Amino acid sequence: MDRIKKERKKIMKKGIIKNAFLAVSLFGLLGTSIVSANNHQDTGFSFDLKFRNTKYTEPRAKTDASSSYASITSLSNARSINCFIVGPGGENVNSSTVVLAPGQADFIHQYTYEWNYRSCKLGVRKNGGWDNVHVTGVWSPDCIYCN
Repeated sequence: MDRIKKERKKIMKKGIIKNAFLAVSLFGLLGTSIVSANNHQDTGFSFDLKFRNTKYTEPRAKTDASSSYASITSLSNARSINCFIVGPGGENVNSSTVVLAPGQADFIHQYTYEWNYRSCKLGVRKNGGWDNVHVTGVWSPDCIYCN
């Protein structure tokens, strides 16, 4: 009889361990899915900028309070360009402005999501000068590596 009780306890312990492992695995999967669900895919842009000219991308969904991201692929007639974020209608979202040269990327801090906007646009502006500038790059409204 004692032997049967010991076997049952052993089997129950194995079941508890298996269930605990399964629960931890499921929580891990759910956590990964939630973190990976933001809108971090890169979208390309290409603008021709004239003197004191600013261009904006089309709005994209903003799904969390993370920073946005921009990367400059090419730039003609200038050494760097200013990048910042605005709300879907051009609203101020207290965005930082990052200065980027070709081959550079950076995170752009802003309060789009916290201020209840659910989409945003990237703004690109010349640093100065009279020459026309052509700029290409990619951006995303959300970031998987930052908050």
